[in-house]
Amino acid sequence: MLKLTNPSAETAQSRLENLLAVENVSPLKLDTPTLRRLVERTEDAPLFTHSYPFYFHIGPKGGWGADDLLTFAAEYGLKGVKCHLNASDSGTLVHLSPEKRIALGARTRELGLQWHVEVSSTEFNDLAQVVTVASDLQAESIRCYPRYSGHVSTILPRAIEDLRRFRRELDPESRFHLTVEQHEDLTSIELVQLMETIDDAHINLLFDTTNMINVGEQPVQALHVQAPWVTEVHVKDARILPDRGGWAQLCCRSGTGDIPLARLLAELLLLGQHEPQVRAIALEEEVNYFAPAYRFPNDPKDPFIPPRTASKTAPLPSVPMPVILADEFRHAKDQVVWVRDLLSKMHFLAKEALSEQNASLG
Repeated sequence: MLKLTNPSAETAQSRLENLLAVENVSPLKLDTPTLRRLVERTEDAPLFTHSYPFYFHIGPKGGWGADDLLTFAAEYGLKGVKCHLNASDSGTLVHLSPEKRIALGARTRELGLQWHVEVSSTEFNDLAQVVTVASDLQAESIRCYPRYSGHVSTILPRAIEDLRRFRRELDPESRFHLTVEQHEDLTSIELVQLMETIDDAHINLLFDTTNMINVGEQPVQALHVQAPWVTEVHVKDARILPDRGGWAQLCCRSGTGDIPLARLLAELLLLGQHEPQVRAIALEEEVNYFAPAYRFPNDPKDPFIPPRTASKTAPLPSVPMPVILADEFRHAKDQVVWVRDLLSKMHFLAKEALSEQNASLG
């Protein structure tokens, strides 16, 4: 007799494998220890909000300040806030008095939340300023990235000296976790060179899910290079666009772009055998943010990085600011829901796959 198969009898393991599959990337090994870690770590992932999804809210026409970011994090059950030092013209962090920052830090602790502070530089004066702000807030983490122009062979030594000076003069007691972000111009291998040279347990990498695109790297491969040093994350999606022989990123709503977020989040949560290696996953929806290619296949051995400003998003032409603000808030909320739904799906499938494995052994 012909045995009929039930097409709906797909296993949870195969469904999880399909969810995490990425073209031209080896499948993630889902053995029993891996599934157990995935079940545990998807249950309570360290999700933070970020100031950048509220780029226009905390601009001159939005009226938001740091306290509003904290309120958003509390209302949506997040672990804390990652806020850029200069995220607002008047109302955020660097522009607050020390007394107001101390009070903001006290409210944060009352809510059971955390502050992480970010700056788009590794220069001494900028790091000194962010240390002052982070100290007032009793923040746990500072993120930075080198934003120098010049040949890569000159940028790396300057960044190394910046980080060493930070440790010597600004944080000799290692009060803060300092993370260095790949920010569109340096390759993953170059960032690893920084980490290996610095060799400091409190200085690590922040992995951004799209910023490798601009140097011609693919997301999963970039993570595999950076993974031993990654302790924090920015989550956003983007369309990968050809640009003068290289690749640009145009950020979009999570789940609508070219970034394999399910696979990246799974691998990031799995880092660390006994304790989670990743301490913070910031939801950084940046709809319509554009960054051009900075590195190209035909670059010389020591390419030149042109001058650039910190990240900016241009408002869409002819779109009224009230509409931009409404869309921005909706996108930020939707990303929280989308990421949580994805983590819940991973959690369910990993738990079911474990049950399947146990049943097969029994």
